[in-house]
Amino acid sequence: MAQTFLSVVFDTNPDSSFRRFLGFPTAVPYDSGTSGPNIQKISLGEPPIRALEILWIVLFRFRPVPRIWAILLICVNALSLLFLDTIYGQVALAAIVAAIIVMVVIHARLGFVRLLGIGHIFWIPMLIGFALHLPDATEQPALYYWVISLLVCDTISLVIDTIDVVRFFRGQRRPHYTWESR
Repeated sequence: MAQTFLSVVFDTNPDSSFRRFLGFPTAVPYDSGTSGPNIQKISLGEPPIRALEILWIVLFRFRPVPRIWAILLICVNALSLLFLDTIYGQVALAAIVAAIIVMVVIHARLGFVRLLGIGHIFWIPMLIGFALHLPDATEQPALYYWVISLLVCDTISLVIDTIDVVRFFRGQRRPHYTWESR
Protein backbone atom coordinates (compact mmCIF):
# COMPACT_ATOMS: atom_id res chain seq x y z
CA MET A 1 0.00 0.00 0.00
CA ALA A 2 2.72 2.48 1.02
CA GLN A 3 4.80 1.63 -2.03
CA THR A 4 1.80 2.17 -4.33
CA PHE A 5 1.16 5.55 -2.70
CA LEU A 6 4.81 6.56 -3.09
CA SER A 7 4.93 5.46 -6.71
CA VAL A 8 1.84 7.56 -7.48
CA VAL A 9 3.07 10.61 -5.56
CA PHE A 10 6.63 10.50 -6.85
CA ASP A 11 5.80 8.88 -10.20
CA THR A 12 8.63 6.36 -10.03
CA ASN A 13 7.09 4.25 -12.79
CA PRO A 14 9.56 4.63 -15.67
CA ASP A 15 6.83 3.96 -18.23
CA SER A 16 4.23 6.42 -16.93
CA SER A 17 2.50 8.59 -19.48
CA PHE A 18 3.25 11.71 -17.39
CA ARG A 19 7.01 11.03 -17.52
CA ARG A 20 6.77 10.37 -21.26
CA PHE A 21 4.79 13.62 -21.73
CA LEU A 22 7.55 15.52 -19.92
CA GLY A 23 10.09 13.96 -22.27
CA PHE A 24 12.07 12.10 -19.64
CA PRO A 25 13.94 9.02 -20.76
CA THR A 26 13.07 5.63 -19.34
CA ALA A 27 14.50 5.23 -15.87
CA VAL A 28 17.03 2.47 -15.26
CA PRO A 29 16.82 0.58 -11.96
CA TYR A 30 19.83 1.39 -9.79
CA ASP A 31 21.15 -1.22 -7.40
CA SER A 32 23.13 0.47 -4.65
CA GLY A 33 24.40 -2.86 -3.44
CA THR A 34 22.28 -2.72 -0.29
CA SER A 35 19.10 -4.50 0.55
CA GLY A 36 17.28 -1.15 0.64
CA PRO A 37 14.64 0.04 -1.82
CA ASN A 38 15.31 -0.02 -5.53
CA ILE A 39 16.16 3.62 -6.37
CA GLN A 40 15.49 4.86 -9.87
CA LYS A 41 18.57 6.33 -11.56
CA ILE A 42 17.33 8.84 -14.11
CA SER A 43 19.44 10.34 -16.85
CA LEU A 44 19.19 14.11 -16.89
CA GLY A 45 20.74 14.33 -20.34
CA GLU A 46 17.49 14.40 -22.32
CA PRO A 47 16.13 17.92 -21.48
CA PRO A 48 19.40 19.77 -22.30
CA ILE A 49 19.66 17.88 -25.58
CA ARG A 50 16.07 18.89 -26.43
CA ALA A 51 16.92 22.54 -25.68
CA LEU A 52 19.96 22.33 -27.94
CA GLU A 53 17.91 20.69 -30.67
CA ILE A 54 15.41 23.57 -30.54
CA LEU A 55 18.29 26.05 -30.71
CA TRP A 56 19.92 24.24 -33.65
CA ILE A 57 16.63 24.13 -35.54
CA VAL A 58 16.28 27.89 -35.04
CA LEU A 59 19.87 28.60 -36.08
CA PHE A 60 20.21 26.19 -38.98
CA ARG A 61 16.76 25.22 -40.29
CA PHE A 62 14.85 28.52 -40.26
CA ARG A 63 14.65 30.55 -43.44
CA PRO A 64 17.01 33.57 -43.51
CA VAL A 65 14.65 36.32 -42.24
CA PRO A 66 13.17 34.28 -39.35
CA ARG A 67 16.68 33.06 -38.53
CA ILE A 68 18.02 36.63 -38.28
CA TRP A 69 15.01 37.61 -36.17
CA ALA A 70 15.54 34.61 -33.85
CA ILE A 71 19.25 35.38 -33.46
CA LEU A 72 18.43 39.00 -32.58
CA LEU A 73 15.83 37.82 -30.07
CA ILE A 74 18.24 35.33 -28.50
CA CYS A 75 20.99 37.96 -28.24
CA VAL A 76 18.76 40.64 -26.69
CA ASN A 77 17.42 38.15 -24.14
CA ALA A 78 20.88 36.72 -23.43
CA LEU A 79 22.08 40.20 -22.51
CA SER A 80 20.17 39.67 -19.26
CA LEU A 81 23.33 37.90 -18.09
CA LEU A 82 25.12 41.26 -18.10
CA PHE A 83 22.52 42.75 -15.75
CA LEU A 84 22.14 40.00 -13.16
CA ASP A 85 23.05 42.52 -10.46
CA THR A 86 19.68 44.19 -11.15
CA ILE A 87 16.14 42.97 -10.70
CA TYR A 88 15.63 43.45 -14.45
CA GLY A 89 18.34 40.94 -15.34
CA GLN A 90 17.16 38.46 -12.72
CA VAL A 91 13.51 38.61 -13.78
CA ALA A 92 14.42 38.36 -17.47
CA LEU A 93 16.64 35.34 -16.85
CA ALA A 94 13.91 33.65 -14.77
CA ALA A 95 11.37 34.26 -17.58
CA ILE A 96 13.82 32.86 -20.14
CA VAL A 97 14.51 29.72 -18.09
CA ALA A 98 10.78 29.16 -17.49
CA ALA A 99 10.10 29.57 -21.22
CA ILE A 100 12.87 27.11 -22.13
CA ILE A 101 11.48 24.52 -19.72
CA VAL A 102 7.99 24.79 -21.22
CA MET A 103 9.36 24.65 -24.77
CA VAL A 104 11.51 21.60 -24.02
CA VAL A 105 8.49 19.75 -22.60
CA ILE A 106 6.33 20.67 -25.61
CA HIS A 107 9.11 19.79 -28.07
CA ALA A 108 9.69 16.43 -26.39
CA ARG A 109 6.01 15.61 -26.69
CA LEU A 110 4.98 17.16 -30.02
CA GLY A 111 8.10 18.23 -31.91
CA PHE A 112 8.74 21.70 -33.30
CA VAL A 113 5.11 22.79 -33.47
CA ARG A 114 3.52 26.24 -33.39
CA LEU A 115 2.53 25.68 -29.75
CA LEU A 116 6.16 26.25 -28.69
CA GLY A 117 5.46 29.98 -28.62
CA ILE A 118 3.27 29.52 -25.56
CA GLY A 119 6.47 29.20 -23.55
CA HIS A 120 6.91 32.93 -23.89
CA ILE A 121 3.79 33.51 -21.79
CA PHE A 122 6.15 34.25 -18.89
CA TRP A 123 7.26 37.35 -20.75
CA ILE A 124 3.86 39.02 -20.37
CA PRO A 125 4.14 39.90 -16.66
CA MET A 126 7.82 40.70 -17.14
CA LEU A 127 7.12 43.12 -19.97
CA ILE A 128 4.27 44.80 -18.11
CA GLY A 129 6.45 45.22 -15.03
CA PHE A 130 9.39 46.55 -17.03
CA ALA A 131 7.18 48.96 -18.98
CA LEU A 132 5.69 50.33 -15.75
CA HIS A 133 9.04 50.59 -13.97
CA LEU A 134 11.68 51.59 -16.50
CA PRO A 135 15.16 52.13 -15.10
CA ASP A 136 16.50 55.69 -15.03
CA ALA A 137 18.18 56.46 -18.36
CA THR A 138 20.54 59.01 -16.77
CA GLU A 139 21.73 56.76 -13.93
CA GLN A 140 22.01 53.48 -15.87
CA PRO A 141 21.90 54.15 -19.62
CA ALA A 142 23.06 50.65 -20.65
CA LEU A 143 20.37 49.02 -18.52
CA TYR A 144 17.75 51.46 -19.79
CA TYR A 145 18.53 50.80 -23.48
CA TRP A 146 18.66 47.04 -22.92
CA VAL A 147 15.24 47.10 -21.20
CA ILE A 148 13.80 49.16 -24.07
CA SER A 149 15.31 46.71 -26.60
CA LEU A 150 13.90 43.80 -24.61
CA LEU A 151 10.45 45.42 -24.49
CA VAL A 152 10.41 45.97 -28.25
CA CYS A 153 11.83 42.58 -29.29
CA ASP A 154 9.87 40.46 -26.83
CA THR A 155 6.60 42.28 -27.59
CA ILE A 156 7.04 41.65 -31.32
CA SER A 157 7.87 38.03 -30.53
CA LEU A 158 4.72 37.71 -28.41
CA VAL A 159 2.62 38.91 -31.34
CA ILE A 160 4.25 36.30 -33.60
CA ASP A 161 3.86 33.63 -30.89
CA THR A 162 0.18 34.49 -30.39
CA ILE A 163 -0.45 34.04 -34.12
CA ASP A 164 1.40 30.71 -34.06
CA VAL A 165 -0.47 29.41 -31.00
CA VAL A 166 -3.82 30.40 -32.51
CA ARG A 167 -2.84 28.63 -35.74
CA PHE A 168 -1.93 25.54 -33.70
CA PHE A 169 -5.31 25.46 -31.98
CA ARG A 170 -7.05 25.98 -35.34
CA GLY A 171 -5.52 22.78 -36.61
CA GLN A 172 -1.99 23.50 -37.89
CA ARG A 173 -0.40 20.94 -35.57
CA ARG A 174 2.14 19.29 -37.81
CA PRO A 175 5.76 20.03 -36.85
CA HIS A 176 6.99 22.58 -39.36
CA TYR A 177 10.70 22.14 -38.67
CA THR A 178 12.73 19.07 -37.85
CA TRP A 179 16.41 18.51 -37.30
CA GLU A 180 16.50 15.76 -39.93
CA SER A 181 17.66 16.77 -43.39
CA ARG A 182 14.99 17.86 -45.85
